[in-house]
Amino acid sequence: MKRMLVYGNYNSESKDLEKDSLIEVLRHTLPYLHKHYKIQFTVLLPMEVQSLKKPYIEQKIYHLPNNIFFMRAEFDTNQFMNVVDPENVKYDYIYIHQPEHSVQISNLFKKHTNQNPKIIGYTHWVEVKENTSYRKEDNARAIYEWLMGILQMEECGCNSEWFKMKALSLAKEICNGRVMRQLDKKLQVQYLGVDRIQKRDDNKVVDKTIMFNHRDENFTGSKWFIKVMNELWKERQDFKVYTTLNWKRVYGAWHQRLDIPNKEKYFEKLATMKFGVGCFRNYSAWSISTTDGLSVGVPYLLPNKLCYPEMVGKNYPYYYKGKKDFLNQFIRMLDYPIEIDTTGLVRNYKWNDRISRWFDGWRVLS
Repeated sequence: MKRMLVYGNYNSESKDLEKDSLIEVLRHTLPYLHKHYKIQFTVLLPMEVQSLKKPYIEQKIYHLPNNIFFMRAEFDTNQFMNVVDPENVKYDYIYIHQPEHSVQISNLFKKHTNQNPKIIGYTHWVEVKENTSYRKEDNARAIYEWLMGILQMEECGCNSEWFKMKALSLAKEICNGRVMRQLDKKLQVQYLGVDRIQKRDDNKVVDKTIMFNHRDENFTGSKWFIKVMNELWKERQDFKVYTTLNWKRVYGAWHQRLDIPNKEKYFEKLATMKFGVGCFRNYSAWSISTTDGLSVGVPYLLPNKLCYPEMVGKNYPYYYKGKKDFLNQFIRMLDYPIEIDTTGLVRNYKWNDRISRWFDGWRVLS
């Protein structure tokens, strides 16, 4: 039986890692890899996760900095060697979801063990000016370490063609043609999946309700969205926007936070929304929030750019360009019936279908 070490980054401030996007991925990928490739796993986690309690998954507590920048910038060599124990435990693969640390991990195995595990990975995030407020030199360092980490891998999944092109455009500034060709080959698009696909019951849809189930970050457009909603509320007070996070910013009477105890209740409430909204500006990882809604029949008003044309197709009817178009379409969706079966857009998005495409072509696992 082969063994894979899983090394990732998590929202360490969260008291419930079940909601973490990486846990969402691991819940589906690890059972698939065990079933099809007979792999056992050692997963490094800041706390134990109930949904990963499987006979073939060993969870080891591995402490990470709470600050996301420090989490990517700092690597704790002593903790890694003590917890992973590579001198006594044999690993055939290392599955890294934090490319910034690939070089350090590879060097430790090469210099301190007689092992040479194959490194594969996944990336959906790089710290650039569009999604952070770091100094230019900090962004440059993060980009360099991220790219060097990907080059340590046999192959590295990424969540959209848009993200791959973004990565290659960043690499072009510091890499020569030979390295660019390596990155192009190593980066493989791996679309994320959905838990369910179900048509919603129109009788349960609550009129004039909107879902904004994205993070409260500048790159998600939350600040812009709040401003636009406040302006619209001055003209009409007949709609309600639901969010799933505690927003840090000031918002108006149009807002209501959903306090959802579990995922089943989340999907149940989500399916009652008339529509959802995506306002990402200049950067977008694959939006699990959007595909969650589409999978239970909720149409989303989306920017006609970034990864969205890949996600829902170029002919999707609810795209917008600019604030004026956004407001016009938002009001139209508020006031009139929305006739689209969004579950048809995600009919091929089930996790097992997605993951089979991820790994069945990977030479490293054969």
